[in-house]
Amino acid sequence: MRILIAFASKSKSAELLASHIVEGCRIAGIEPEMLNLGDSYKLFDYLPIRSLLPKSKIQMPHDLSSYDIIFIGFEIHNASESGKFLDFIESHDFSGKRVALFCSYYVNRKYLDRIVKKLEGRNAQVFNTISLKRKGLSAFIGFGSLDENDLVRAEAFAERTINNTLGRKVWKDSEKSQIKGYRK
Repeated sequence: MRILIAFASKSKSAELLASHIVEGCRIAGIEPEMLNLGDSYKLFDYLPIRSLLPKSKIQMPHDLSSYDIIFIGFEIHNASESGKFLDFIESHDFSGKRVALFCSYYVNRKYLDRIVKKLEGRNAQVFNTISLKRKGLSAFIGFGSLDENDLVRAEAFAERTINNTLGRKVWKDSEKSQIKGYRK
């Protein structure tokens, strides 16, 4: 089974989540491949002028067909996501691909639903999602942090996603099942 973990991270929370998604994949017995879509923190990402700028060129895999599961991670900032994240979605064919989304947010996670619809419009099978709220005083300007429970939940999310795909059951007495918000 081949797994790709692609993420765009401005405040590094999606990158941190991606590293824990990798650990969850390893626990499930799979070594994933990672793709960092970019982590630039640019003023243009928050201004209306961004739509007038040329799209960035990112080195991405030209063919996603060899991947069985694609985890895609991003951060929601001011009800928008990274332009590089959108470039990735818009420049690839997701027909029939199984996609699991992970994101961090501060104010409103409803944006995740718009991303799911966008991917489904590109014929992806979005079959699992997790969204985690950033905390702290600086979270309202797009930074903030995730706590240890969030990171364990990200690991469990990846492990559960892979195990469900492979038809394996996760033991009920797992330590992860005692974490608030962790569901199988």
